[in-house]
Amino acid sequence: VSGTGKTVLVKQLKQPTLQAGGYFCLGKFDQQSAQRAQPYKAFAAASNDLAEQILSRRQEKKKKKHKEKEKQEKEEEESTETDDKKKESTETDDKKEESTSSSNAEQEKEVVSDEKEKDTTTTTTTTTTPLQSIQQNIQDAVGDQGIHLLLEVFPGLNRVLKVSRESKPVDTSIERKTSQLEFVVRQLFRVLSTKDSPFVLVLDDVQWADNP
Repeated sequence: VSGTGKTVLVKQLKQPTLQAGGYFCLGKFDQQSAQRAQPYKAFAAASNDLAEQILSRRQEKKKKKHKEKEKQEKEEEESTETDDKKKESTETDDKKEESTSSSNAEQEKEVVSDEKEKDTTTTTTTTTTPLQSIQQNIQDAVGDQGIHLLLEVFPGLNRVLKVSRESKPVDTSIERKTSQLEFVVRQLFRVLSTKDSPFVLVLDDVQWADNP
């Protein structure tokens, strides 16, 4: 029944879903999409929303990491300044002893620092980013052919997946393609919807949905 506030009610789920680290996507059918035979128009609109959330979350994590690095560097600078002031207030003989001790300590720190840098380099090389994890999980879940079929329904996701559209289309019957499509969509939902990351997809005005 139109005008009963269904859409407004459903939109109340958006903020709690995003705060929980999930995804909330809204797609809307309309009378023109039905008349123009535009299959899955609402899904296509929702895919743009989904891609935007995935990519914006990636940028937020980059900014957070950059701020943490700046904070750490600032704390190290303040610590160095404090150490310098303490050294200036000591006696000359103590300075020499501290200088020798400090020199040895710095050499040890440099060795430890070099080892940490090596470990960091190794970690950076082997660590997978959240975006890469999503890309790989979707790829593994639907397969090479499934990816292209998935993008027919969720074209906006190609901003995340970066798949070439030059591959040969899958030649299959309508019945088999429909079955495959249902499979890849279910797989996408399983990848995106976890206990730590809920996935909400809202399709509005379904009365105008056209037949696939």
